[in-house]
Amino acid sequence: MPWNLFLFPLAAGYLFLTRSYFFKFIQQRLDKQRLIFETILKGSYIGALALIIRFIIEFKWPELIANVYNRFPFKEHYTLTSIASIPIALLMISLNLFLDKQKYVIQAITKVGNEFELKLKDAFINENLILISLKNNKFYIGWVIKLPIPGISEYIRIIPAISGFRDETLQLNFTTHYLSIYADYVENGNILNINQLNTDLIIKMDEILSVSFFDLEMYEKFKLNEDR
Repeated sequence: MPWNLFLFPLAAGYLFLTRSYFFKFIQQRLDKQRLIFETILKGSYIGALALIIRFIIEFKWPELIANVYNRFPFKEHYTLTSIASIPIALLMISLNLFLDKQKYVIQAITKVGNEFELKLKDAFINENLILISLKNNKFYIGWVIKLPIPGISEYIRIIPAISGFRDETLQLNFTTHYLSIYADYVENGNILNINQLNTDLIIKMDEILSVSFFDLEMYEKFKLNEDR
């Protein structure tokens, strides 16, 4: 079998690695050498699967293989089997339609995420309030509603609860309380939940100075202790 027939399984492996939710969010953090190795590995699996399918068809319907071989313009053995690895990969990628994308983003962050991404992931899963301090001394307190894809997305999305700025002593000064506004809309029957307000806030990650969990009750206790 000519070596160039391995090009199709390799292409199939690359497609599957970079498009399937099972691997795409992790591979974006791989270095080039690791990416090449993973491509060869996935391509080998898909090529082997195509070969197994051929053997099954050949065993059950041998005349079908002979008819296809006679009609196919290229007479090199296993050419069609090699080409078949591409549609097999596309079929496997189509499983994305039935998968929860956010679930695999979370898995990728757990495996290859940095400390910042891990903090956002924990806040997202546990629905914790998070305090995001920006480089311009402004801050936002809210809930993370969409996690950044590792190595790709430069933004995070939150529903703000409180915003304000830090003074010269870096103390928090609250200026806007979004929750009271949300409550008014819900109480008046204008909306059923705050997601209908479309108040999502998108923050660029390179503008963020620090991130931490925020507990208003604990903050008030610390503040009271400082005042004393």
